[in-house]
Amino acid sequence: MNSLTNMDAVEKIVYLDIIAYNERYGNRVVTGFGNAEVKKELTVMFEQRYPQS
Repeated sequence: MNSLTNMDAVEKIVYLDIIAYNERYGNRVVTGFGNAEVKKELTVMFEQRYPQS
């Protein structure tokens, strides 16, 4: 615990872990979400939920 001297140190470790995770898994597509029909349906649902002003 000596390496975590304050909240800034903790935030830096968490931040670096998140960056590493995104680099490892950022290009993966969850099964089904890469399908064009699914993307279209999700887009429609999103636009219904969050209409553009």
